[in-house]
Amino acid sequence: MNASTFLAALKQALIPRYGESESDVLQRMVADFLLRKASAPTNLQQAWTPDTQIMAESIQSKLCAGVPIQYVLQESWFDARAFYVDESVLIPRPETEELLDWIKTDQETYPLPRQILEIGTGSGILAISLKKAFPNATVTAIDIEEKALDVARQNAHTFQEPVQFEPMDFTDTQCWGRLPMTDLMVSNPPYIPLSEKNTLAEHVVHHEPHRALFVPADDPLLFYRLIAEFGKDKLIPAGRIYVELHEDRAEATKNLFEKMGYEATIRLDMQGKKRMLRAVYPT
Repeated sequence: MNASTFLAALKQALIPRYGESESDVLQRMVADFLLRKASAPTNLQQAWTPDTQIMAESIQSKLCAGVPIQYVLQESWFDARAFYVDESVLIPRPETEELLDWIKTDQETYPLPRQILEIGTGSGILAISLKKAFPNATVTAIDIEEKALDVARQNAHTFQEPVQFEPMDFTDTQCWGRLPMTDLMVSNPPYIPLSEKNTLAEHVVHHEPHRALFVPADDPLLFYRLIAEFGKDKLIPAGRIYVELHEDRAEATKNLFEKMGYEATIRLDMQGKKRMLRAVYPT
């Protein structure tokens, strides 16, 4: 088998599940991965080694079974870097990269952060990218899942960034005292009510960690309320909180922060959806 034969067969196998255009994207991602990771020859007609063929066939089998390609390849690109991911962490979304860009752009207005805290770090991509952007800042990131923290630590080691990762259940307010005062907080917290589970794509429900996605149906703003309460004690004056949002509850989240004394601003993502919020604690 060679790349030309495999990639043609791969696309045809994927079309029934993913359609023409998405299959094209997946095909290109697989071709790039095999070239980088499996020593596949650049000549598409050159015969593969048995090891390359075995890897390629395994990738095709998993994709055809509906496993997200990021989990199949165990990598996800974010801020121009390939991070390791597996099914213990959420797949990074484009909105998270837009949130990172917003934080960077805001540095034209605000002082450089000295202490950064991420709540619910998952794979660590945001904490590590913030450390890259602000090398003089101390970055602390927490998560309830030890397996997620293992992934985050692996990524920090790969990119040689000294981020401090701590296991913590943020809903346990007794733990908050362990965390430092901070001038920049960031989070993509769980915000999907369990009652909306059936509205999500099959690959999300079947493969991504539910604890990172879902909140009780009767308290969808649980984590935003906790973050706002935490910020009143741990955020320095004029400190900032950046969070991702559930589009349908963006205004309710903004109102929550404003009622607790913050100046809150919603930002639209590239598709015009209300997906990000900045809350500034007044001086």
